[in-house]
Amino acid sequence: MPTTTTQYTQSLPIGCRVLWYEVRAVLGQGGFGITYLMHDTNLDQAVAIKEYLPSLFATRGAEHSIVPTSTGQQADFDWGLTRFVEEGRLLARLDHPAVVRAHSVFEANGTAYLVMRYEEGETLDALLKRARIMPESLLAPLLMDVMDGLEHIHANGYIHRDVKPSNIYLRRDGHAMLLDFGAARQALQSHTRTFTSLVSPGYAPFEQYRTDGTGLGPWTDIYGLGATAYRAITGRAPIPSVDRSHRILDGTGDLMPRLTAAGIGHYSFQFLAAVDRALAFRELERPVTVTAWRAMFEDPEPVTAQPPATPASATKDPASFANRQPGTSSASATVGARSGVDHAPRNEEHVVTAREPLTARTAVESGMALFRHKLRIQLGVGATALCAAFIAFLIYQPPVATALSNNNPLADHGGKSPLSAVGARLPALPATENTVNTQFQIATLLRRAAADRAAFRLTTPPGNNALEKYRAVLRFDPRNGDAKTGIDQIVGRYLDLAAAAATRREFAAANDFLRRANDANPSDRRLREAFVALARSQASS
Repeated sequence: MPTTTTQYTQSLPIGCRVLWYEVRAVLGQGGFGITYLMHDTNLDQAVAIKEYLPSLFATRGAEHSIVPTSTGQQADFDWGLTRFVEEGRLLARLDHPAVVRAHSVFEANGTAYLVMRYEEGETLDALLKRARIMPESLLAPLLMDVMDGLEHIHANGYIHRDVKPSNIYLRRDGHAMLLDFGAARQALQSHTRTFTSLVSPGYAPFEQYRTDGTGLGPWTDIYGLGATAYRAITGRAPIPSVDRSHRILDGTGDLMPRLTAAGIGHYSFQFLAAVDRALAFRELERPVTVTAWRAMFEDPEPVTAQPPATPASATKDPASFANRQPGTSSASATVGARSGVDHAPRNEEHVVTAREPLTARTAVESGMALFRHKLRIQLGVGATALCAAFIAFLIYQPPVATALSNNNPLADHGGKSPLSAVGARLPALPATENTVNTQFQIATLLRRAAADRAAFRLTTPPGNNALEKYRAVLRFDPRNGDAKTGIDQIVGRYLDLAAAAATRREFAAANDFLRRANDANPSDRRLREAFVALARSQASS
């Protein structure tokens, strides 16, 4: 069952109503608000509602109202309240399965409430408190889910700012989604210049401690997700970036060693190397986009790009790294991904793919780690090693399965309810290691192809588009229905664009779209009819 209010002295009592929502339980409380499980008496369904209550300078007053602790805190409270409402409106616009869905936001009791879809499951933080670590086979697809959500957020010109295990929610269907944007929290910190405690230690990069809000961008969220992966790999939280800064800035080293140099078993070298790059102390050394970082999980010498000398996130409004105000349609060029298919495809090729050189020290460390990794693989070949691995798998699996069989609903703390969280994604014991690798690669390729299609990277740029990934899937599995459907949808999208261009009598553009459709699948039966229709349109003009 969900947690009760006995643990939370500032929460609304059970049975209390706010408008037509009735409190059933407290799901969790943080420094910025309290989240409840409530019942929508109008629609007769459960919802999750977050109440704005910044505990540093506000408290519960008479008749369930929220009031600043002093008159001198009123301006800070009001500023944060405005940003909280803006955050709710932002969530309502970000319609993506990997981002928590907001239904509405309203003001009452002197504060504001954000109404969200209630999903059964638990946070990654709750899971890791029981299971301690996660194997790569479970952690990798979880990270890919969150990357999809971050790509969608960044493509719309925003950043999350508070990626950490307690803000990653594992739904009952086994997929992960992002909770609790830090936009209002970061805006308040920038406004007051005093609330550095609102930053999540260990998961916030060094640039997030700046009071002017500059230096933030997609690389900020990449650090947070990399730190989350570090927690799941090592069983402990990363060293706070502020603590790392003292040693790094005076040139005496880094308090947090690289994962690739730590001799961690049960994880591939590429996987650990990608997490290491996300945890680079200086933002210039991290991948500039989630797309570039995603590629590093398969390429030991990854493709990435450098962020600009003056990051686009250095804006007057910290709620947007692209200086984007609500209601506008501008997006930062740094993101390098397109937010929707309705944009003109002429910008489709504008993706930076410059190779970033490794430093001498990084090269030595990476080379030694790769040598150790290959040596372990060679020593592991043989019947004895296979038997040992099989026994280890059987020994390890029950605790993980047991951990995943319990859950807490949508909260950082609290009780348990029956569901399987990511249990649905526990892989069956494979016949061979090659089978597991193939299945994982197919799933990864399909996930990336879907993200490429959402960003309108249908057939370009070369090496980073949906069509190439679908074709790669078909090389693994020629009968894969998802890949065939994806290619059909690419062709269909180009046919729609060609028809729209022909209607506007932009025949050169229409011909180009048909050419791209033909390149994607020349045997598609719809092409002949489309070419004939275009020829007739040109003749009649």
